[in-house]
Amino acid sequence: MKIRVAILDEDQNFLGRIANAFSSRYPEDIEVYTFRDKKKALTAIQEGNTRADLLLAGEGFEIDSKELPKHCGFAYFVDTPQVENLRGQKAICKFQKAELIYKEMLALYADADEIATKFLTHGDREAVILSFVSASGGTGSSSTAAACAKRLARANKKVLYLNLEQFGSSGDFFEAGGTFDLSDVIYAIKSHKSNLTVKLESSVKHDISGVFFFDSCRMAFDVMEINPDDMNCLLEELKALGKYDYIVVDMDFGFQKREVEVMKQAFRIVFVSDGTEIANTKLKKGMDALSVFEQQKELKLLPRVNLLYNKFASKTGQTLEDAEIKVLGGVPRLDGADTAQVVNHIAGMSVFDSFLM
Repeated sequence: MKIRVAILDEDQNFLGRIANAFSSRYPEDIEVYTFRDKKKALTAIQEGNTRADLLLAGEGFEIDSKELPKHCGFAYFVDTPQVENLRGQKAICKFQKAELIYKEMLALYADADEIATKFLTHGDREAVILSFVSASGGTGSSSTAAACAKRLARANKKVLYLNLEQFGSSGDFFEAGGTFDLSDVIYAIKSHKSNLTVKLESSVKHDISGVFFFDSCRMAFDVMEINPDDMNCLLEELKALGKYDYIVVDMDFGFQKREVEVMKQAFRIVFVSDGTEIANTKLKKGMDALSVFEQQKELKLLPRVNLLYNKFASKTGQTLEDAEIKVLGGVPRLDGADTAQVVNHIAGMSVFDSFLM
């Protein structure tokens, strides 16, 4: 089933343009009905065959939300992006990219009262989860996770980069327009909304590199609010979408239950180290702790652990001896390079090609 959208506006040219834009970009997801007359629009929504899920009305029309069916979401179409609310109702700027309007519409659809989720998923594939962690700070685990996502995207894979670090920032590596972020997704999970699928679709962004991502939480505490059940719900929902081939999770290393939940579901757990003495010491302790933990919990985690050496310099770095861990390879220190250059350089290497399926 499609999301049915009724658009009420005085400008016939605008109505034609937006209807054509949505019918060409999202023919399987949205069905658009356009109106210039308020009475006809409300009659069609209430009594006709339109049965709209959403009504978007130009700011020249004053709409009483009580006149709308309970299942119908509503927002005003406004001329300026600075206006977020009009007459006590949500406002969406009409003069922006169709993709951004589409995402606003999905969010509105997800939040409408008594709406049954109807958004179609994209097949029956289940995504492969790759988790990137570090036992010691400053080794560049986030940069390598972002590079892995870009490498897989270059191989024509659908990849989602998911930053779950407490103080992480997806914006360091990827960018795209839109107003929603991971905080909105967490709220939807916490609220036990039946339309989580739609909220995920409305919040995800698409970088020019081909990588999908969520903007990081507005507040770092939001990530800390994720409990194991929330984490399981998020990962299972993302996998069940069938939209992604890979989910690259950038996370802090530890044995909190939510972190364990990610490791349990991960196909590979990639530890990143720079090979310095202190990093190797912490990595060895991390591996020992992981070994004890999996024995206590009767889990099989160590066979899925891989090691990547990053920022490796022959003068200061040394590979970990007697470690029964598969080594993906090494990335040299790139002095003078900024974050984007580092990520793109690593993405051009073959260290992650063993993950390709």
